Amino acid sequence: MLRLGITGGIGSGKSVVSKTLSVLGVPVYDCDSRAKWLQEHDADVRRKIMDLLGDDVYEGQRLNRKKMAAKIFSDAALLTEVEGIVHPAVKNDFNKWCMDQKKDIVALESAILYECGLNGNCVDKVCLVYAPIETRIERVAKRDSANIEEIRQRMANQTSDDEKINKADFVVKNYSNNSVISQVLELMVKAREEWK
Repeated sequence: MLRLGITGGIGSGKSVVSKTLSVLGVPVYDCDSRAKWLQEHDADVRRKIMDLLGDDVYEGQRLNRKKMAAKIFSDAALLTEVEGIVHPAVKNDFNKWCMDQKKDIVALESAILYECGLNGNCVDKVCLVYAPIETRIERVAKRDSANIEEIRQRMANQTSDDEKINKADFVVKNYSNNSVISQVLELMVKAREEWK
């Protein structure tokens, strides 16, 4: 089974590529939604987060994300510790998920694929979804109703596209008149050929 990582900066269109793969029959694991699910449903993850941040970050089963964010985003050490709880749990969850899949290709979508080390031991090939910064800002402003300065700050916290392009095995250009569908079809052919 070929494990394909899908990554890209905010507003690049990772979800467009993931949905295209899904329509083409490729099972896609969404790291962001699974990380959120694990924080609320995995007893070990919940206990470790409460031990680190206090019981008040949960209200019943639900994680109070605003409370958690207030604690960790002003404290880099705490953020690193939370990542040290969540990232390994996501890796384990993805590996278990892969065992249940019956296809020859599966995909994992993660904005922080490189940052959390998923490119090393979780995926075999990486596809970077690329769009110019101004296009990405425009998309995120429309999608999230966020102001441009907030978006630029979020982008500044992510690894640059230049760094990611040099590491990626494939690049899908998601802007202008580039056809995502034809690029994804070509990507699947190339990925299968290289994997043989």
